[in-house]
Amino acid sequence: DPVTTVLMKTPVRGQKCKHWQCFDLQSFMEVNAPVSGGRWRCVCCEQFVNYQDLEVCGLTKEALVRFADVASATRDRVEFRADQTMTLLPAPKLRYNNKRRPQSGSSTSSKQPLKNQKSPIP
Repeated sequence: DPVTTVLMKTPVRGQKCKHWQCFDLQSFMEVNAPVSGGRWRCVCCEQFVNYQDLEVCGLTKEALVRFADVASATRDRVEFRADQTMTLLPAPKLRYNNKRRPQSGSSTSSKQPLKNQKSPIP
């Protein structure tokens, strides 16, 4: 789940969202509880979405069930293949593990490494 970084229980996305990435229904409801007037935003694309417009993603739900015993917060990407099979991908390798961080006051750039974009999968 992009909100809590834990595995989803009920993967949803807005009907009008144009992305495949899902988020957990319970997390979405908790994050948006203080927001009034139904002006909630999708956690992936920032589009306004009402809780009544959320749809459960059957494909992600199936992956959650299939990989429940091996998926984790770090191993959460699934590859969907043309032959209609799916495979849980290995956890991404950490980059920059052996690199030394610049010391404060250093003239070295302070850019952070980009995070891998990933579709959450349960």
